[in-house]
Amino acid sequence: MNKLGLIFLFLFCYGITLAQNPFEDYGYEPQIGTLSKGKYIEHFDNDSLVRIGTVVFNTYTNTITKFVIEETTFTEAGAEPTVMSRWWQADPMAEEFPEDSPYVFVKNNPMKYVDPTGAFPIQADDWFQNQDTGEVVYYDSTDQSLSNEDGEWQNVGATTEEVKETLNISEDKNVTWNTATAIGFGGNNSASTPAKRAGFFGGVIISNIAKVGFELNVSDTGKSGELISGKSKITGVNINVTLSSQTSAPGIGFESVTGNFGIAKYNPILGKSNGISSSNFSPLGYPLLSNDTTVAGASATMSLSMNQWAKYSKNFSQKPNLTIMMNSSVNYQSQYTSSTKSNRFSTSNQLRF
Repeated sequence: MNKLGLIFLFLFCYGITLAQNPFEDYGYEPQIGTLSKGKYIEHFDNDSLVRIGTVVFNTYTNTITKFVIEETTFTEAGAEPTVMSRWWQADPMAEEFPEDSPYVFVKNNPMKYVDPTGAFPIQADDWFQNQDTGEVVYYDSTDQSLSNEDGEWQNVGATTEEVKETLNISEDKNVTWNTATAIGFGGNNSASTPAKRAGFFGGVIISNIAKVGFELNVSDTGKSGELISGKSKITGVNINVTLSSQTSAPGIGFESVTGNFGIAKYNPILGKSNGISSSNFSPLGYPLLSNDTTVAGASATMSLSMNQWAKYSKNFSQKPNLTIMMNSSVNYQSQYTSSTKSNRFSTSNQLRF
């Protein structure tokens, strides 16, 4: 009887040992959840997997799990059990579309909808330009051309980025330049304020960065910004400039950037001047980070109609040679003068596109 009991005990222990990891033959050791006795999946041990280029890396074990072949579909169905992919999060704009699941893409209908910006799905229609008037309108069509009572239309792109390229809208550009100026030391010469001495000048270098962006102005859209066939149109080009000026000169405190910018026109007598001027520079709604002692920034916008852009680009046949004149200054305070009034450095420049 004792021998029989020992045999049963041995078989029982051996069975438990085998049951510890039923996936051992496959080289996989999962963590098994038991709160629901296997009814639900209670542990996801693939959440630590991240894809970096063509490598799937396990951030928990610090090991490479898989090499992914480029230009192939990487899905849960095609990958190994240890390399399953899943959604990272729900769509942050899901509240705008309560009728759709937050986990679907383009309403589960990629034949009808596209999502070029990642914000929301739009119908897979294109922009068309009227061959007589130059007007650009959004239509429910993907043909290369179409005709209606308003005339002949040519397809100029499915997205505004494609339209910009087709119509030769200038590309965004960052331009940097330095302004060299000088400041005078003057005012009270008493022992209590030794820094305020008269009769000296000191150099100041100002570093300027202008971020110039060209954006198409789209009008007549729906409440959520969706495009409406035959109604939504591109009315012009907005030129947006964000200008920041900074310096490491001690004792100088920048307060604000002022002025405006314009597109230069040439007069044989007067030379270059602003043909069209922007709005005045206004303070940014966010702080600027800089390693320099002081920094100030502002932004301004200029709007051009499509007819105006057609003149600059020779009826959209080439990218225009634009000269943007920065009529800018930076207001500052100096500890080297006794005056409490703001002073001004000019940072004007000509930017060529």
